[in-house]
Amino acid sequence: MAKLIDIKGYCNTSSKYEFNDDNMWKGQLLLEEDGWFEGIVNDVVSQCAEDKMIFGIYHPGKIIELFKVSSDNKSDPFIFRETMDAKSNDGQFSTIGIFGEELCGVSHIIMQDIDNLNQNDYLKTSQRNIEFEKEELLKKIQIFKKKNVFKKLYANTLARRKQLSKIVLRDYVYLTFPSAQAERIMLELQSINDKVEQDSIDGVKKLVK
Repeated sequence: MAKLIDIKGYCNTSSKYEFNDDNMWKGQLLLEEDGWFEGIVNDVVSQCAEDKMIFGIYHPGKIIELFKVSSDNKSDPFIFRETMDAKSNDGQFSTIGIFGEELCGVSHIIMQDIDNLNQNDYLKTSQRNIEFEKEELLKKIQIFKKKNVFKKLYANTLARRKQLSKIVLRDYVYLTFPSAQAERIMLELQSINDKVEQDSIDGVKKLVK
């Protein structure tokens, strides 16, 4: 079952890692087990108050690759890439135009796993109706998809979901660990992934029998 995540993102086009609420967007997303997520956010200070959709890959505590799109063509899509650890979760963001990506500046994203906090009776979330929030978020996502002019970008990214999840995790490993250690970790991850896939195949075979 998808997890409900609160998200808040900050941008700065001056390339200084200094952020404030004037350039902030926030909302929620639904995170699947393989790292794929979809959600809705709103710019806090903006003349355009409409919903914007976010989607991409997020491996909690490690790395995120996030697309942020409008429902019309007034703004090019954005892509945010950030590595996350105990000290920081800073990165960069770019626009996606006709000629590819163009770097815009730096970013800072804050994530909060509401399902996990709620299960641990965290005071600020224990009174929230998590299932209702998930249902409402799904409705917003479906409404957005019907009018989104960037359907091709979404469809192409979704089609590469499994591959993209592995690529993003690989990038995190190679950015974070020395090369020799990174190679060993990637082999271990591939071994785990192969076992999971084989277990799934064996399970299907048993059902067929």
